[in-house]
Amino acid sequence: MLLTIYIPTFNRAHRLEESLACLLREIKNGDLESKVFVLVGDNGSLDETPRVCAHAQEQASRSGIQLGYFRNAENLGFSGNIAAGLKRATSEWIMFLSDDDKLCAGALEEVCADLMEKRPSLALYNFSQAPFDFKNPLITKTDFSFQNSDYSPLTSLVSWPKMTGVVLAMAPMAPRTPQINEICDFSSHFAHVTLSLYIFKETTGLFKSETFLAEADDDYLEHVNFVPYIDQYLARELEIYRAFYDSSNVTLSELINRVPKTNILDSSVDALLGFYRGNVRMTESVKRRLFTNLLRFLSGKRETSDGLSFSRPSTRFFLKLLSIPAFVMIRYLLSGLRGRRPLLMKDGF
Repeated sequence: MLLTIYIPTFNRAHRLEESLACLLREIKNGDLESKVFVLVGDNGSLDETPRVCAHAQEQASRSGIQLGYFRNAENLGFSGNIAAGLKRATSEWIMFLSDDDKLCAGALEEVCADLMEKRPSLALYNFSQAPFDFKNPLITKTDFSFQNSDYSPLTSLVSWPKMTGVVLAMAPMAPRTPQINEICDFSSHFAHVTLSLYIFKETTGLFKSETFLAEADDDYLEHVNFVPYIDQYLARELEIYRAFYDSSNVTLSELINRVPKTNILDSSVDALLGFYRGNVRMTESVKRRLFTNLLRFLSGKRETSDGLSFSRPSTRFFLKLLSIPAFVMIRYLLSGLRGRRPLLMKDGF
């Protein structure tokens, strides 16, 4: 088998159903039944995901398409589910696809053609998600490179670390299974990025394509446990990767320095105000973590509960902080009104 398309998912059955229908259609239209294997990794979803996948398997079987499904006994986290998929893939390449992204017409045919012709160790494709949409592509030039010491060609991946559009060769990973498992362990939010860096360093053959692979869903953050300072985790995971695997590489240090670092305290209070004003949706676990950040700061702690350092908050931080109780009360009083969009989402990755 040429390519495994791996879709990690959790509690987004209705989005997954649409994405799978689109994917099966693209495989059929491109006559790719013998080249592409679809694999869905369910991270212990509590919704209709098993039913959706069973139905998709029936449809795939009737069309001669291979579609596999497995369900983790518990939520292993995003990177834990990535590792579970890697263990089950037996094709030459694996491509990650978000459970709410729909393939662009004909794009999968191009990917398969690229893999057979170029045989890269790592391939990156565009996706249409603001700010990098069809009018403003993230990758502006198709290029193939054989060097693996200058990390600057991976700037696009670090600038917008979306999982969709990343394709990894499986052969280089097989003899390095302990390292792959280690990366997935310490890179809990961005394993697809750190794995890409590792494959890039250990092998040669980076292919970057200006082709648009997929379109993102409008509400792509639904049921996702992303805090507003998620870039801080990316920077930390890249720093750990650098310390373990390539500590003396100057271009890697430069790459990490390009990652923006959102102020944790300011973004926490802004997100909570947005939530209680009715403008920002979030999961229960994210809301709890944001409140915990503020309580830890007020009690004299200098970092989050998982070790990210607090930077000095802005001058308006305390004014915003003092206003939160009032907005909490207003939200409580308005919560019974009909027609209001529910702001609290089910937990996700």
